[in-house]
Amino acid sequence: LLVHSNGDTYLSAARSGTIVYGGVFEGGSTLYFVERSGLERAVLTRLRLEDPRLSPDGSQVAFVQARDLESGTSDVWIYDVEQGVDTRLTSGDGSAVAPVWLGPRLVGYAVASGPRRGRVFARPSDFSRETTELFGLDGAGAFLGGGVGADDRVPFTRFARGSVDVWTAGLDGSDPRPLIATEFTEERPALSPDGRWVAYESDESGAPEIYVSPFPGPGPRTRISIDGGFDARWTRQGREIMYRTSGLGVAAARVEEDGGALRVVSREDIPIRPFGGTGGFYSWVVSPDGERLLLIRDAASSDLLVEVNAVGAGPGS
Repeated sequence: LLVHSNGDTYLSAARSGTIVYGGVFEGGSTLYFVERSGLERAVLTRLRLEDPRLSPDGSQVAFVQARDLESGTSDVWIYDVEQGVDTRLTSGDGSAVAPVWLGPRLVGYAVASGPRRGRVFARPSDFSRETTELFGLDGAGAFLGGGVGADDRVPFTRFARGSVDVWTAGLDGSDPRPLIATEFTEERPALSPDGRWVAYESDESGAPEIYVSPFPGPGPRTRISIDGGFDARWTRQGREIMYRTSGLGVAAARVEEDGGALRVVSREDIPIRPFGGTGGFYSWVVSPDGERLLLIRDAASSDLLVEVNAVGAGPGS
């Protein structure tokens, strides 16, 4: 049951068992699990949520929650899927943003404001250790991508004056260097499960599209999306890349290795309602088995949801 901020509820149940209910409360945002069939389940509603990231085993969700809307500050929180509870992971000056999982229980994140702006940190999601600083780039910001490659190297988006590119560095910040850097915008890198390929988006064609290159390179690249694509995700087997489409939906591309490059075998649209997210760097994530999506809908994208046969039919039905 979802409750409006003024106390009203938006729910109606028919004798047939169909339930119709409102998507979010006014001014808030809701985290949903969405099956590939399109069936949705609301998980968590807060004032403002961004950047959902699912742990490798699917048991925890790292996300960004606004601390103060006026100042724009935020923290990373951890949601336990089985227990249904969320706990703050970060605190202090500035805004913690763009969390990623660097291991089964290790969350990396960037700080986007305050005295630690532009630096990257990590903390275990079980709070077994305090926060540690991974690295920072002089005169530039860095948002980690998904995954850790060979020799503990990670891809990340580097933001500097006049340029946005994909770089790579050791987890300790050693040997930072460009991976995909041109006069165009390249961002949101995501490593394949085996660490051998990196998917990213580039606007060199005039609009964002998804590409894949060997990691840590060099090597031939493959264009994955057609007619627009951004914010790519791999499924666990590494044979499917899912990405946001220009119509704010989700598509999936099946890939296979062919002569030292990846080749697209097929593409399909996933039948879910379009979603826009709330302005975070990462707008969604896919479960390890590729069967469920985890995404955020805000009040602006709210509409009525329908669940068929969600309750037992009444007498006489």
